[in-house]
Amino acid sequence: ARELGYTEPNPAEDLNGLDVARKALVIAREAGLELELENIQVEAAVPDDLAQMTEADEFISALEKYDAEFQKIVTAAEAEGKVLRYIAEIDNQNIQVGIQAVAQDHPLYTVQAGENAMVIHSSFYNPVPIVIRGYGAGADVTAAGLFGDLIKTMSVETSL
Repeated sequence: ARELGYTEPNPAEDLNGLDVARKALVIAREAGLELELENIQVEAAVPDDLAQMTEADEFISALEKYDAEFQKIVTAAEAEGKVLRYIAEIDNQNIQVGIQAVAQDHPLYTVQAGENAMVIHSSFYNPVPIVIRGYGAGADVTAAGLFGDLIKTMSVETSL
């Protein structure tokens, strides 16, 4: 994933939950919630000693000693017909981030590497939610998003 450009420059940010937490915070703020990153309950996918590492190569090397332990978690999920996903849940006042095992009937079950997905449940879209899904990782997708935001900003400023 790192070689394909899917991870943050420091992959620890993907596995300590910060990347998902930041994305969830942006969505929550757009929905009108007044939250800060410190308000988010984040469950890291790695032990605390790894989650705090700032050197990418050091993190990757240290991560290898936890492969067997994490494989047990993956195998247990697979035995139940589930897959693991890093999920942020946003409600009216809170954001929680952590790894969850999801079953085949869950909208996030089929999300592939490099994709981001958002599942929206509401009083109108329940039990079948709105699902927004697409590529959200890699330099090209990130650059396109930033360029689009820049164009929107320029349009707003020139119309004032």
